[in-house]
Amino acid sequence: MAAVGESPAPCRVEGDWPAGLEGRYYRIGPHPLPGSTIARWGTYPGLLHEVRITGGTAEYRLSRMGVGHGPSANVLVDDQDVLAVGESGAFWMIDRASLAATARPLVGGLRAPVAHAHADSAGRLVVTALDHAGRTATAWSWSGDNWVLRRAVALPSAAFVHDAQVIADDLVLGLHPLIQTPGGLTWDDRRGSSTWLVARLDSDDEPTLAPVAPCFVWHGGWASSDSATLVMRAPVRPTPGLFAHERVLDPEIVAGVREWKLDHDARVVHERQLTDDPSDFPVPFGDDLVVALAGVFDGGPDYTRCSGVALVGAKGESARRRHPAGTFGGEFRPVATLHGMVLMGLVVDSADSSTALLVLDPADLSGSPLATVRIPAVVPSGLHSAWLPDT
Repeated sequence: MAAVGESPAPCRVEGDWPAGLEGRYYRIGPHPLPGSTIARWGTYPGLLHEVRITGGTAEYRLSRMGVGHGPSANVLVDDQDVLAVGESGAFWMIDRASLAATARPLVGGLRAPVAHAHADSAGRLVVTALDHAGRTATAWSWSGDNWVLRRAVALPSAAFVHDAQVIADDLVLGLHPLIQTPGGLTWDDRRGSSTWLVARLDSDDEPTLAPVAPCFVWHGGWASSDSATLVMRAPVRPTPGLFAHERVLDPEIVAGVREWKLDHDARVVHERQLTDDPSDFPVPFGDDLVVALAGVFDGGPDYTRCSGVALVGAKGESARRRHPAGTFGGEFRPVATLHGMVLMGLVVDSADSSTALLVLDPADLSGSPLATVRIPAVVPSGLHSAWLPDT
């Protein structure tokens, strides 16, 4: 069981707060214990932040998840349920009143979940677990107070799987030629390609295996599907974020946002490069992809010290914002208001370690924020976010 969230602290709100923008913004990240050894971020206890916005006012709360291998990699909203997950172990349910977390193991005690989850065509969140010993991947949805199995697929014996996407009603897994070495992850030069595995949810149909250029997709992206094609756009970058010397991008592949178009009938994939700036933390936004501009990466927490945010579509980058010098941000999330969509994300000013939640106008991305919430605490580097609107 995690620690109960600390008492709310009022925040200063600046600017013209958009009408109808009321709810709870969550951000989660790792919380290393004193003296702990360096490990993958998702294996630390979690640190959950909440900014609750009501009537143009805001309050900030923090919950320290004092559980090893606890919820530290992603926070997810499924209807009115708030879930969290690390890079191994159980899924967790977050109590909205206290911010306490309770483990909700998958059926059979399955471990090693994929930290990223996506909604199917009906809006149901789909999470994925990997059984490394049995070489299987299973997809699940939360229903009431139980996990419901949506699909199980066998994995090739040598495949390294990290990312799982749901596109319409297909589970899409990225299978990569990666191996663990004493220096971290690196390419297995004996095998040349990555593979997309596409399996229909709620079905036993044979999955499709589609070879592609060897580039590791770390964090999902934008996707669409029809009867003829399946299209994905996602960023690739040289390292997954802990050690700068890791190599998870083939030297011939340019870091940036790539597009894959799978022809269902021909079973072939057409690829192209959309941008060539290292980027990460993709979030779908209509026909575009919101990405954080990764900037210079030296390993460790710098993974999330991104220098800006950009919109990327089928024709490449359409708009960008560079954060002021010395200011760093991470993931920005589209949120609905009464007058259209805005982008919300946390930034930290390294000069005084102050933290702010920015509300940006996607139609004027490089302009001044529409509104700013000044957080009365330092919010350290973290990973993913979620938005739960007030009903």
